[in-house]
Amino acid sequence: ISLKNLTLSPLNVRKVKTSPEEDSQLRALIESQGVLQNLIVIPSPDAEGHYEVIAGGRRLNALNHLLAEGKIDAEFPVRCVVKTENYRSDMHPADRFIAYKAMLDAGRSIEDIAKRFGKPVTEVRKLLKLGAVSPVILDAFRAQEMNFDMVMAFTVSDDQKAQESIFTEIKEQ
Repeated sequence: ISLKNLTLSPLNVRKVKTSPEEDSQLRALIESQGVLQNLIVIPSPDAEGHYEVIAGGRRLNALNHLLAEGKIDAEFPVRCVVKTENYRSDMHPADRFIAYKAMLDAGRSIEDIAKRFGKPVTEVRKLLKLGAVSPVILDAFRAQEMNFDMVMAFTVSDDQKAQESIFTEIKEQ
C-alpha cells in the first residue's frame, strides 16, 4: 500500500512514546533495509483505498519522517496485512470502551463509531459511560470479579472515590 494511503488508527494500542534515539535508530534501519515487518491495517471508513494502521505506528511514523526529509516519496510501497474482521472479535467491553473513547477524542462522532464497529448507537453510548467509572472497578471487571450490569450501576455517579468506597464494601461482603 502506498505510504500516502496510510494513517495512524485511533485503535493503535501503543500509547507510551519511545525515546528520540530509538526513533532515530528505527528510521535508519528502515532507510537502509526497508520495512522488515508488515504493518497491520484496516480499511479506513473515511476514504476508499485508504487504510488505518492498528499495529506498526512507530514504523509508520518513521516512514512519514523519511518522507518529510525527502528520502522516500508518497508512493513508497509499504508491506501491510489488511485485517477486516479479526480485530473486532472477542474484545472485552472495557477494551471496547478504550477504543471508542480514543475514536471520540480523535473527533469521530458516536454514530461513526457505531458504524465502524457494527454496533447500535445506544450500545456505544452505554459503553462510553464507562469513562466515569473508577479504573479500580474497570480492573475488577476485566478480572471477571463483576459483570457488566454491576459496572454500569457505578455510572450513576462520577465520584470515583465514592465508587471505590462502595466497591470495597461490596467486595468485603
